Amino acid sequence: MPLAKPRSSLSTFLISLLVDPVAGLLWIGRGKLAIIVGIILYAAAIAVFYLGVPPFSIKSMPSLALLEILAKLAFAVGVCCLAATTIPRWYSNGFGLVPIYIISALALALGVRSFLLQPFNIPSENMVPALVRGDYVFVSKLAYGYSRYSIPFGLLPIEGRIFAQLPERGDVVVFRTQDGFDSVKRIVGLPGETIQMIDGILNIDGSPVKLDQMGVYHPDSAMSSRPIKMAKETPPNGKSYAVLSITDDSMGDNTAPHIVPAGQYFLMGDNRDNSYDSRFTMGTVPFENLIGKVVKIFWNSEGIAYSERQSLL
Repeated sequence: MPLAKPRSSLSTFLISLLVDPVAGLLWIGRGKLAIIVGIILYAAAIAVFYLGVPPFSIKSMPSLALLEILAKLAFAVGVCCLAATTIPRWYSNGFGLVPIYIISALALALGVRSFLLQPFNIPSENMVPALVRGDYVFVSKLAYGYSRYSIPFGLLPIEGRIFAQLPERGDVVVFRTQDGFDSVKRIVGLPGETIQMIDGILNIDGSPVKLDQMGVYHPDSAMSSRPIKMAKETPPNGKSYAVLSITDDSMGDNTAPHIVPAGQYFLMGDNRDNSYDSRFTMGTVPFENLIGKVVKIFWNSEGIAYSERQSLL
């Protein structure tokens, strides 16, 4: 049974702003439109995963957070305009679909972020050329199972991992550092192996990894004022990727042998002379600290193209 009068502008505005337009439309009684908008929003999210967002620069634009707030305000105002001429339906009351939708939407968002895919942005250049500053990536939480670092706020109070799948050499991973920050590197050493850099060449158990010169890399940023040497590194499992060498005989080009402890991994950045990684005091990374595997670049906020770099992950 419809309610007697339209919803107030204040309640409609707050629900649309703090939750989303679908909740606002359900609140005012526009169920069919809510379904259409919901389908469009979820279809857009799926399209972003499969197709990505065309790269464009936001340097001269407001911050992403401000743009998001402005978009939510615009949607909220639009729903308020509809509210004035709409009589709420049965599902709009306090015990109807609105609270169910709000709880379901929050649970879905948390579930996807915690157990399936989580977006991360790349703020540095230690993984160039695969990942550059301004990239936004999806990280698979399914790839390695789940640890206490998989879910926000430590809501999964476990030790080790559940549903564990071992990572492979060459995987690009996001992990939690000992200082509590999230970082991204590539796995180059597995448990029990001896890893050493000799004259800029990765050695695994005393054998040098194949390194083929690829010419030069021309950076899209201020990383270097000159072209940088680029090579293709092919470890024993055959998964090749590109690495950079800004200068010869840098601090990390020659290291002592590192024996990777059980249950830990040796990680390095692809930009070998501009990466703080397992060659230094960061050390090896426990399996438990791996948050997930980088599986896709979906946008770059500085307008740098990324489609050809997908194959470098």
